Amino acid sequence: MPSHAATFVGLSDRDRKTLSPLPKLTDGDRVELHVRGRDGADCIVVLPPVAISAVEEVVGRLLDGESVAVLSQDQELSPTEASVILGISKPLVVLQMDRGDLPFRYVGKHRRALLKDILTLKVELDRRQKAMEDLADEAEDLHLRYGIWCLMFSPVVAVYDACILYPFHLRNIVVQAAVNGLVDARWTDAIHDEWMRNLLANAPDIPALRLEAMKRLMNDAVRDATVLGYERHIQVVNLPDADDRHVVAAAIQAGASVIVTWNLRDFPAFELGKFGLVGQSPDVFLANLYERAPEMLVESLAKARSNLRRTRVSAAEFIDILQYQRLTKLAEQMRKHLSDL
Repeated sequence: MPSHAATFVGLSDRDRKTLSPLPKLTDGDRVELHVRGRDGADCIVVLPPVAISAVEEVVGRLLDGESVAVLSQDQELSPTEASVILGISKPLVVLQMDRGDLPFRYVGKHRRALLKDILTLKVELDRRQKAMEDLADEAEDLHLRYGIWCLMFSPVVAVYDACILYPFHLRNIVVQAAVNGLVDARWTDAIHDEWMRNLLANAPDIPALRLEAMKRLMNDAVRDATVLGYERHIQVVNLPDADDRHVVAAAIQAGASVIVTWNLRDFPAFELGKFGLVGQSPDVFLANLYERAPEMLVESLAKARSNLRRTRVSAAEFIDILQYQRLTKLAEQMRKHLSDL
């Protein structure tokens, strides 16, 4: 298989100003390349119809100031080259490889992935990110319309309790971390029902259908998150409030190691320990993620901030949001990454 560096080329500002865009082509038009050699001899090449659209695309992007490379689908690229196409950092590309989302092979000590597999992954990442952006957009619209914020590597498998999906900003952050592959997030329809029910109780003017739409977007952004068949574990769990047992049961069924919740008193450590589980607050959980993968978490948080397309908060304002959401450790960690957010 071909395995060489992808070379991107672009036009200088001067060249872009001297070139004219191609005229709009229609069926039946003929495109010819006129080449004049150093000896003055002319050569005319007639492009076949299948090549015309490719030439249009290349010329158009060059005139728009973009850099272009011509690659074959079987060409192999490095993680660094893949990161340019995927629009994510090299560490996140490697994480996608380790998770099995991007097939690769070793050439010596170096990883290589086929362009066609990279493009397939890009479609999936774009789909997930679109769902995540729509989710944030929907929640921001609720805030602007109803005056509330909905109150809101080897990744660990973590169950998100309803209390961390209730506040909009916290939901935006923890779901984005799952979209980026930093955590294998899990929840259930019962957990969804709980945060939605509580939100409607505190903000009855919100149409229930809007929250159902947000639920669908969350499930679309993290397609493997919904846990099924957990009910059989409920009877073996003993908690202060029997109504919370479904959360632990879901964690058992999912093979999770962490339950992320603000309500740590409702999940005693000795009871969780029976099932190989620990409870962590969102602040501790996210701060630990930062310790394990600082660059990737900063990148994920930057994406979470960019999701806020309606309010367009600054990086400094986003850190204030972290503080307001009681993510004090995380906020302190992010202060030294202000320019990266």
